[in-house]
Amino acid sequence: MFSGEIPMQIGDLKCLQNLDLSYNNFSGAFPMSLNSLGDLSKFNISYNPYISGVIPSTGQLATFEKWSFLGDPLLRLPPFISNATNETQQGENVRGKNARGIGTFLVVFALILAFIVCGLMTLIVCLLVKSPIDSPGYLFESSKNHAEFASSSGSSSPWLSNKIKVIRLDKTAFTHSDILKATRSFSDDRIIGRGGSGTVYRGVLPDGREVAVKKLQTEGIEGEREFKAEMEVLSRSGFGWPHPNLVTLYGWCLNGSEKLLVYEYMEGGSMEDLITDRISFNWRRRLEVAIDVARALVFLHHECFPSIVHRDVKASNVLLDKNGKARVTDFGLARVVDAGGSHVSTMVAGTVGYVAPEYGQTWQATTKGTCIATGCWQWSWPLGDGLWTEGKNV
Repeated sequence: MFSGEIPMQIGDLKCLQNLDLSYNNFSGAFPMSLNSLGDLSKFNISYNPYISGVIPSTGQLATFEKWSFLGDPLLRLPPFISNATNETQQGENVRGKNARGIGTFLVVFALILAFIVCGLMTLIVCLLVKSPIDSPGYLFESSKNHAEFASSSGSSSPWLSNKIKVIRLDKTAFTHSDILKATRSFSDDRIIGRGGSGTVYRGVLPDGREVAVKKLQTEGIEGEREFKAEMEVLSRSGFGWPHPNLVTLYGWCLNGSEKLLVYEYMEGGSMEDLITDRISFNWRRRLEVAIDVARALVFLHHECFPSIVHRDVKASNVLLDKNGKARVTDFGLARVVDAGGSHVSTMVAGTVGYVAPEYGQTWQATTKGTCIATGCWQWSWPLGDGLWTEGKNV
């Protein structure tokens, strides 16, 4: 460690480039001869507390920052050296804060992104592995259990396949065994209606829902066609796209050639049963039913894509729920057609008296023909019975 005055002769070393006098005990006046060292690029005289004097505002010493003069309280520096040093320090502090802020943001963003990715992966896994009981879809049941149930319940119906397919459109599961228990193995005392395509049974599922189970009797190609048509229409409008004026389908069951439809039970009965009751089923109520049926047809004809032609709108195919709202049912003869188009049949389908004249001639079912059938059915209301009744000429 050096002490005493700094030799003025150092200023004669014109080629001197580096001069470090820091951390010594130099005292006395600062030699102004050092300001003439034009090649000096590095200079440090910091932490010499006893040296005094004034650093000139011009010359080589004025090019160095305050860091070269730290710890020298007796030295007086030019103002611009002090200000430049403060600005530099502030700039470095700001850059340091910005760097720390960006680093913190990146860490937080990475954590949030990781949580989102983990959440999405968890959701995907849950959707892929969740039980069929929790979601609509297919449910396969072994035929062994159903054969044992049928045998114990006295039913002799053979099971024609190794697997029974139950397709559910809502989130509440039911099995083929539940259908058998609800209908008492399709006991006659559970029958609530018969039609050309099958028999309808009333039952209660384990969750308490009252259902109407339609057991299709038509076999062969025509039976397959009717079943496919009803599935296509009801699955679209029942739960995939609910409508208050169409029957709600809960699902269906395939067991060999046996085909079952399970849909909501309508407590109010059918229009066919109520049309003769002119007291309780007055004209105000009939107008409300007509509006409900019209809304159902608007949905089928204009809000479904492609459009759906019912082809058999009549009193027995209009049911009332517990609130008296009319719902159209029995889509066994329905067909899907393109917008503004028609469906060509190989035979006339529908009920005599409700078929549009042009359909009987051209065999082309259209949405307009369904409207004609609806009008014919409503035209029979003043008679109090069907449009075509033996002994009557309308």
